[in-house]
Amino acid sequence: MEILITGTPTRGSLGSEIITWVNAGYIWGEIRSLGGRERMHAEQSKSDTTTTITVPFLDGKNLTPKHRLRDPTTSILYEINEAIDVSGQRRELELRCRKTT
Repeated sequence: MEILITGTPTRGSLGSEIITWVNAGYIWGEIRSLGGRERMHAEQSKSDTTTTITVPFLDGKNLTPKHRLRDPTTSILYEINEAIDVSGQRRELELRCRKTT
């Protein structure tokens, strides 16, 4: 998994905000889909898929919702909603994520 952290927001040529993501390193991760839902917004169907990504505990380097993870094989970007040390032994983290576009 590629770890991304947000950079400074800039303005595009039409004045819209553009967020640039910066590579902060790579980490092994196991991806598991937990399920999803589909909803309507402005007459467009949108699906949300909840995903759990298990990664090694990064001592001194916390993964937070300000980070994103990208799967280098599929280029899918994941937004971190929650990071849980399930065993409490600081060996691995379970990241609750959702796919973003």
